[in-house]
Amino acid sequence: MQSRITQLTTKLKKRPAVYLGGGAVLLSAVGLASGVFASEEPAPAAATIYVTAEPVRADTSSANGVTGIVQSVTPLQASAVNGGRIVAIKAQIGDRVEAGQVLAVIDGRAAALRVVQAESDVRRAEALAGERATAANRADTLVASGAMAEAERDAARAEARSAANALAAARAAAALAQTDAGFNVIRAPGAGVVASRSAELGGVVTPGQLLFAIESRAGGMIMAAVPVKLAPSIRPGMRVRYEVDGISGTARVVGASPRIEGGGVAPVRLTIESGAPAPGSIVRVQFSGADADAQMVRLPIAAIQTDARGQRFVYRIDAGRATPTPITVRALNGADARVSAALRPGTPIVAAGGAFLRPGQHVQIAKPGV
Repeated sequence: MQSRITQLTTKLKKRPAVYLGGGAVLLSAVGLASGVFASEEPAPAAATIYVTAEPVRADTSSANGVTGIVQSVTPLQASAVNGGRIVAIKAQIGDRVEAGQVLAVIDGRAAALRVVQAESDVRRAEALAGERATAANRADTLVASGAMAEAERDAARAEARSAANALAAARAAAALAQTDAGFNVIRAPGAGVVASRSAELGGVVTPGQLLFAIESRAGGMIMAAVPVKLAPSIRPGMRVRYEVDGISGTARVVGASPRIEGGGVAPVRLTIESGAPAPGSIVRVQFSGADADAQMVRLPIAAIQTDARGQRFVYRIDAGRATPTPITVRALNGADARVSAALRPGTPIVAAGGAFLRPGQHVQIAKPGV
């Protein structure tokens, strides 16, 4: 068997290009040939091997993966300050709104009547305050001429001060009535997209009732529930990977609660660094090895080679050359292997034909028709 492998090696060296597509016969020599070629010198630059390649895939299915929910960094809500019947709806789900834009209108007739009443009170208070101020000035003149006692003048001054205070209170009440009437118009607290709406035309709302939720899209965060066994290893600044609907991204730990909640989990807050999952999405967050160079990834079992020392590795395709990268196999799942390695998701590796490669050898990814 060894002599056959040596003969095959000699033939490959003489050929400028060889296509290795992943047939059963070629792959059967993985365990034997990988140990031979992993220790040899790099192949001459002219020798090019055609190989089948696949990208490394992110793995978020380990026991250290936890579930999280995507939230806005600054969630926006528009609630009713006054109760009443809704007489107009100005925004629908999915509409993009700006800060201050009218979303809905509550029947404001009662509030308008309170404004009219308050303004009337102000006018009466102004008239009374004017009269009392005039009387106090007249009392000062009469006292100076000796026609009025000082006690009567002091009483007139006290009445003037009381009228002035009543006027100030009336004006404050009018301003409050005006402000309260303005709350019948529901406005967007900030720019964003309307995510939900509970307000219905003709419906009666109560003070404090949530009517609209707006997603600002000014950044995103993930709130994850981390099991107790993982909580001690979580630290601010730690980078992790998350996955949602087959799409992965990165996030960074911002903070972790020191309190353990029901179910034995600790809330952890993360800021999304890459990717743009929609608020409300359920994501899978992978903490295991996420902050180290070696992270959990998935790759084809057929890509795994073993050198003369028993170290498993795969060939990473780097600038057209086969570069050995050590791996540690964690689990097997069908035709895939879950491994920890210094490989980022998306990195191309040799998926078939690696048994006949040598470190540094020129490779070209085989394409249909080649």
